[in-house]
Amino acid sequence: NSFLYCFNDGQDYNTCRTVGHGIINGMVPYKDLYEQKGPYVYFLFALDNIIPMAAYTIEILACGITLFFAYKMVKSYSKTPLINVIVFGIIAYFSESFSHGGGTVEEYFMPIMIYVIYIGLEYTKGNKSALTYKQFLLIGIYSGMILWAKYTLLGFFIGWCIVPFGIMIKNKEWKKIKTGIGCIVIGVIAVTIPVFIYFGYNQAIKDLIQVYFVDNIGIYTVKDNIIINVIVGVIIDSIFSKFVMIGVILGLINIFKLTKLEKAYFLITFAVAAIVNLSG
Repeated sequence: NSFLYCFNDGQDYNTCRTVGHGIINGMVPYKDLYEQKGPYVYFLFALDNIIPMAAYTIEILACGITLFFAYKMVKSYSKTPLINVIVFGIIAYFSESFSHGGGTVEEYFMPIMIYVIYIGLEYTKGNKSALTYKQFLLIGIYSGMILWAKYTLLGFFIGWCIVPFGIMIKNKEWKKIKTGIGCIVIGVIAVTIPVFIYFGYNQAIKDLIQVYFVDNIGIYTVKDNIIINVIVGVIIDSIFSKFVMIGVILGLINIFKLTKLEKAYFLITFAVAAIVNLSG
């Protein structure tokens, strides 16, 4: 995962690269190779098998984009935004969620999450242009990609929607709500179609559904009680949770400068995201 050493012993990176290599050689995920992550992860690592260091390069770009939007977010609340973002980057990217082995879905989708948090925060501050139909379409595309990469991360988007759409309901912006939801649905469908084309062509849609959804829910989740899952996850896993790592950014902001609405926005987004992620 780095040019400083010649191998990566992280489980995720090696399994994803193996499946990606299989795709290049005509094998089909879930049908010929049993692994539980989403197809878009394996498509990325198939690209990595064609273009040397493609996955690593995307990781670096993702990190840069993440820190850029983190800076834009904190600069309104801190006198030292650059220092805050540097500290955030160190804490986040040296946490177990990111530094152990690499190649995790969270590494590649962190910039999407930070960008969505940023535009949502701008909207709660009264910037109506922060959420246009273009942004809704992008959110739909991002949601669709996450759906077919690691669907438990969709809890983030569910939590994110509550405050912005709540504001629209309060302001009776019914047209914007309907169009926004429509754009999100279109975005999700747009990135879902290639998945079904690929697996349909390879006669593997049944395998996709069985492994990615049924087996993930019924076999991969070892705890049989969602409540226990959440409690254990909060107690044991929260220190390393990617949502906590994103949430650390709040600790770098003067939290007293946030309005009640902005505090509610952050709290609801992260709480719902963590609960859905840990329960799955």
